[in-house]
Amino acid sequence: MLLLKASTPVYDEDLFDRNGILNTRATKFKFETLAKQTLSSGSFCELTGFEFTDPASISYFGITPGNISAKLNTHVRLTFTKPVNSYHVPHTVSIDIVPVLRIDKWWPEEARKKELCTAGECLIVFTQPQSKYPWIGWTKPCGFISFARAESRLLRDCHLIAKAAYMVLKRMSENFCQYKFFSSYVIKMALLWCLDEEDLSKYRSSDSSDEVNGDELLHLIQKILRCLLRFAAQDYVPTYFMPKCHQPVWLGERYLKQYHMRLYQHGLTYKDFFSLNEQQWQDEVLRYIKVLFTFSHVMYWSLLSDADDLKLFVLSTINPLCENSYEDSDDTM
Repeated sequence: MLLLKASTPVYDEDLFDRNGILNTRATKFKFETLAKQTLSSGSFCELTGFEFTDPASISYFGITPGNISAKLNTHVRLTFTKPVNSYHVPHTVSIDIVPVLRIDKWWPEEARKKELCTAGECLIVFTQPQSKYPWIGWTKPCGFISFARAESRLLRDCHLIAKAAYMVLKRMSENFCQYKFFSSYVIKMALLWCLDEEDLSKYRSSDSSDEVNGDELLHLIQKILRCLLRFAAQDYVPTYFMPKCHQPVWLGERYLKQYHMRLYQHGLTYKDFFSLNEQQWQDEVLRYIKVLFTFSHVMYWSLLSDADDLKLFVLSTINPLCENSYEDSDDTM
């Protein structure tokens, strides 16, 4: 994360503070307003054949959404008003839009793998980071460094087996049981880290083959799942291009290291889930963490052969105030 300062003594006081620091929250809100005005116009509907719907304006059972401007992206829905290739399309198209800043020839000092990026793929996103990092003061108008374009391009350019593994894990994470585990972003990070390994680097580039070898696919899926469980054990995802930038692991985590903080408050590790006392069992968050911990391992174990050992990916101690790194400290069942 970083602060953006005006390079000239004259600047828009609605978007910059008295010190010339860009107010990313105000800028993002201004962008959302202008974008929605454009999408709502009659000319947009006439020229594109789309009708705009703002999901944030819809209330469900009388409940209105919360602070939408605190989110990274603005979610919009577009409905087809004209047939496509003579066919009526009944479903809507969901799109996320977000304002970003691109600085030519700029590259963060702590970033890695510059050779895998092309010009314009390192962006500064206007966001309010306190939703994921609540210890940052709300008065700090930070920008977030994003490599989303490079990450998406690397995924598109991957071997067909890598793409298939990504899609399979997305489905498994959403549909293995009644709980959802990992977001598509976290799965993408695990895949990219796995492709750095020597025996998996061959899947980094595409080839002309349109066939997927089942054994190779299973091997890669197992590797990615192990990486995901290591992320879960340490309770943060190191982003691929900037490992010191950490993201939450679980889809249900509201902020970084929320689950480790809850375990730490109770003096627990993941191993202690199998012997919770009555008071601890009353904690709804602890029960939910146990469910995610258990079923995510079951999802991984379901892909193993009868000869494989069943391992728990856990840390011996949990301290959310330190950077806990998982280093093969798993236990065999």
